[in-house]
Amino acid sequence: MINTAEPIDINTADEDSTRTNRRDRKMPDVMIPTTLKHIPPSTRRRRESKVSDSGVSDMSTSPTSPRERRMSGSAVAHPDDVEDEGGSVEVIDKLKKLKWHINTPASKLDHIDAPDLLSQPLTSPPLRVLHLIFPQGLTLTVRNTKTGVTVKDAMDMIYKKFKKMKDDEIPEGVLGGFVWDKEEYGFGGLGVVLVRQ
Repeated sequence: MINTAEPIDINTADEDSTRTNRRDRKMPDVMIPTTLKHIPPSTRRRRESKVSDSGVSDMSTSPTSPRERRMSGSAVAHPDDVEDEGGSVEVIDKLKKLKWHINTPASKLDHIDAPDLLSQPLTSPPLRVLHLIFPQGLTLTVRNTKTGVTVKDAMDMIYKKFKKMKDDEIPEGVLGGFVWDKEEYGFGGLGVVLVRQ
């Protein structure tokens, strides 16, 4: 008969060996990321070509100098860039017919062509900054980096300066237009032409 007073441990030897094996086996502390050098050459070439085609890593054609970045972003230019390239500036020449009084808001112009003219760039090419130089020596700086300085931008800046003045204080208070002369006003400067009311 089997003595039931003493329990028989059948799996003792197997469990001990299993525990020993688990303790002896060393696991890495961190996972090592897979880099391109571990990828087979054929797969690596395919991955690199996909990245290059998408334009993510191919920077050889992107503009590097600040000037190239400014010119490539939009058609709006800085006066210095146009001067460096030997260009010139043309000013819109239809403003005299508006007969705009510089101490009144441009939004109150009732001329039929006013809405169309106000939204147009003041110069060609459109410039992001312009200095408006008055006969008395007053200079106003106008900026519009998105679309270039428009006719309305220039008029609004002039109005802010003269809005508190009465008509009799500015006898030559009607805008006759703007003149571009790089010798007299600098490349980014426009002479303001005022005529009598």
